[in-house]
Amino acid sequence: MLPYLRFLFSDADAERIDASSIVVEDLPATGDFPMAMRVRFRVSRGGAPQIRPLLPGHMRFIVNPNAPGSLPTPITVNFTDAYNTWKVVGTLLINDVSTGVGAVLASLAPGLPVKPNRVWYSPVRLSKEFLFNTVCRRSGAGLPKVAIPLANGGKVSDSNWQRFALAQFLAGRYTPELQPSSDAATYQGIVLDMPLVELVNANEYAITVCTALAQNAKDAPDGDWDPGIADKAERDTRRLQASHPRNGAIPARLVYQALSGEMAPVADPAATPARDTIVRSTTGGYTLDFLRFTRAWQPTEDCSIHFTRQTVRFESDAGEYLGDQPLPAHGILFRDLTLTSPSSGLRVSVNGGMKWLLWSDQVWRQMGATTPVEIDQWANSGQLAHIVLRLSMSDAMLADPNRPDPGGFTCTYLSLRRAARALVDNRIAGGRLNFGVDITSKPTRELIGEAFEIANEEWENTNKRVRVSAVANNAPDPSGDPETEAPKLIPLLEAFFPTNAPQQSIPNPPANAEIFTVGRMAYSLWQTLREDFTENTTQRNFDINHLGRGGPGAAVALGLATYVLNPIQQANETEDAYITRVHTALIGNVQPGAALQLWNDAAKYESLRQRIFIAISGHSPVFVKFQGPASQPDEFIIIDQRGESPDAIQWQPAVRIGFPDIWIAANWVE
Repeated sequence: MLPYLRFLFSDADAERIDASSIVVEDLPATGDFPMAMRVRFRVSRGGAPQIRPLLPGHMRFIVNPNAPGSLPTPITVNFTDAYNTWKVVGTLLINDVSTGVGAVLASLAPGLPVKPNRVWYSPVRLSKEFLFNTVCRRSGAGLPKVAIPLANGGKVSDSNWQRFALAQFLAGRYTPELQPSSDAATYQGIVLDMPLVELVNANEYAITVCTALAQNAKDAPDGDWDPGIADKAERDTRRLQASHPRNGAIPARLVYQALSGEMAPVADPAATPARDTIVRSTTGGYTLDFLRFTRAWQPTEDCSIHFTRQTVRFESDAGEYLGDQPLPAHGILFRDLTLTSPSSGLRVSVNGGMKWLLWSDQVWRQMGATTPVEIDQWANSGQLAHIVLRLSMSDAMLADPNRPDPGGFTCTYLSLRRAARALVDNRIAGGRLNFGVDITSKPTRELIGEAFEIANEEWENTNKRVRVSAVANNAPDPSGDPETEAPKLIPLLEAFFPTNAPQQSIPNPPANAEIFTVGRMAYSLWQTLREDFTENTTQRNFDINHLGRGGPGAAVALGLATYVLNPIQQANETEDAYITRVHTALIGNVQPGAALQLWNDAAKYESLRQRIFIAISGHSPVFVKFQGPASQPDEFIIIDQRGESPDAIQWQPAVRIGFPDIWIAANWVE
């Protein structure tokens, strides 16, 4: 039992509540207070009950702008007769849960897979006693004085601190802390005056309690929660709202139920009926049945900035639509009882742009899908399934914010390096590898290592081995020598694609053919290793339809992409007409992240496709976007050995453009 974990009301207040009048409701997963618990009740005597916060932490007031009165400035604070002129109705937020409390909570209530660190109570009324005594310490113990923020950066003198504390608390900027205690008799959350539950109707009170886990995303910079909001103060204000996507909602009723055994027990038996009615209520909309969604391939604790843009759709295996639920940032989806249980199997799909797969120990080798997956029926048995979510490879290719620019003849190595690291990042590390690129954390290394160990066990009797060091800490070196660094990508590709490459029919097949894995075959295609295409012992590994097509050909050969531009000169088609057709087809059809292969000579390119070893100059960038008018963009943005940069192109049909003559492009389908 933890003496600072508290039921919603003190014994004295709970004893005054008419248990027969209590109505407990779970609010929807959307709205101002997602998955909140709303409690309505009447009292037998006396006034409004006080809120007893579930957790210790910093108290912040979020004023209701429509409340009567005004917000005082420190200079106008009057402790004699001004209270009735102030805005004192709003929301109480327990934020920044006290040090150590989060770690203790993590070990409690094992049936609750995610624990809160923020709790909102709304609406509340700040009593004079709470403001004057608890916040400002005008009599009694009160809360410890903490630093009071001033706009000019100045300090508050001892003689004025109470006026500043009160004005800044009402404005939401002064946040005194309820500190945990090992002694229930002295814990501030129970012995001090606290905010009051607001009267909403004649003798009917109502309080909405919302709980959430607020945390940094594991796959993106924290600022990405608020795109386009540069002002820190505005971002911070938005994040105080329970509905902000960074606040991963948890059904508040389930939180109170799961932690009830750790709360300070009832001392007055007369308080038991109200407490039991609220805590044991089963009339709400959520149960402890849950689906776990992660970006990481293992069922680890997760938080993704992309989850909150997804909704989860449920249907029966007969196609009967059951409903949708938004996915919280932490990826734990609690069963909504308003969704009808199917008479047969349950199918799950995701809307919002991500791909998904039901977990297996080989899930990191499988392509992301967009077809519903079948899971066990809801059975009141806790976790049902673990579903792995992924970005599209188009997004994963651009997730690494680094744009190395070593120059030289490194474009092919850098584009292949980006693709291989995107596979590890998206399929295994859940976005953690390419977020914080230079230093790979221990948990991220462990995720990658657990997947690679599967490949290494399969290669136990061979000389093959794939290591975490191949990608950790921004490896392989983007500025290194491609002759040395590029081959380090072969074990990565072979770990993902270990099966033998389909052998092609060729004249005079060799007796001693060398059979590549699919991963090794893709490496040669991406690098355009012409000797592999022409050597009699190795050329059977390569389908002629992918030869000479560089990165696009490799991506298509892996089954991860489709050609959007795969030029083959037609019979009786002039070279000028051929090139114009290729350029025209490029506009508007290539998607971000696509692999490109450019050649400077159409005739030599055609020879290369026929396995003729010939000197030819080309380029292997990654496509980012077009720029300019939508109908005729005059620039395209690429990533190559010069970083991310625009190239000017005059898109004039029927006009020979010059270098490059031939464009090959493949859009990712994963």
